[in-house]
Amino acid sequence: MLVEVERLGKRIGGREVVKNINIFLDAGEKLNIYGPHGSGKTVLLKLLVDLLVRDTGVVRIDGLDPLNHRKEVLRRTAYIPQEKPLAMKASRNVVTIYSDVLGFGEHPAGELRDWIVRARISSKPRLILIDSIDTLSKETVDLVSDYIMREGAGLISTSVNPDNSIEYDYIGLLDDGALYIEPVMR
Repeated sequence: MLVEVERLGKRIGGREVVKNINIFLDAGEKLNIYGPHGSGKTVLLKLLVDLLVRDTGVVRIDGLDPLNHRKEVLRRTAYIPQEKPLAMKASRNVVTIYSDVLGFGEHPAGELRDWIVRARISSKPRLILIDSIDTLSKETVDLVSDYIMREGAGLISTSVNPDNSIEYDYIGLLDDGALYIEPVMR
């Protein structure tokens, strides 16, 4: 099992943002979690890699608990935040230099966030977590989909709109802190 989440919970400012969430995902499976802005999607992804400390529950990524094995979990996981990390606010010249080193050519396609997805995939992650996948270019989403098919990695993404070009195995609605997951019928 690539992702095991049991009874995950988190309170922020007295509000229960994540309530008793369970997720079970095998390698090669894809889950998209959608919901309105402020529904807790970003908090959930941060809890999965211990960027926020959970109040309750168990999380295992590739058999490891991020609380005890954070460095190894982060090595196996490509976490793409919704907001641009400080490092990604660097000049385009720096990004171009790194894109040459990673083999993406002189001018990385799309915006900086698309570029960081490409850079993170080059590290061969077992799990990809993308916050707000619906803000990425179609080219980058296709690259993620191809990587998952080729390498058998897992994907958990979030979006405001459940419609995008990846064929998910599961779709989840995050509403008032509770996650409702259903298999996608083909």
